[in-house]
Amino acid sequence: MAVANKPGDEWTTVTDESAIRIQFDTPGKDEFVGTYLGHDLVQGEYDYVLFRGTDGKLYSLSNSYKLSQAFGSGDGETEGKISEGTMCRLVYVKDVPMGSGRNPMKDIRVDTKA
Repeated sequence: MAVANKPGDEWTTVTDESAIRIQFDTPGKDEFVGTYLGHDLVQGEYDYVLFRGTDGKLYSLSNSYKLSQAFGSGDGETEGKISEGTMCRLVYVKDVPMGSGRNPMKDIRVDTKA
């Protein structure tokens, strides 16, 4: 039988819970605010940017060319401008057409709080 105990100072987290995927649906209205934690590079191929939301939960967003300008890449090939531990706001600004038969790119602005 498992006993529910709240983690305190005596505990060290070895692995985090699975992140909740950030979903942007409405350009000009959707935004996310959280603390940038770094990257999760899955199987050396899938790069996710990790955040701790204002609700304390773990969130992720697939890295993209646009996001890598701010956060760099999980493989270290691209250096980011934002340090881990920085409070960030991601704003879904608009869709950028990518050509016939392709889904539009979600254009996301990244702000930091001083």
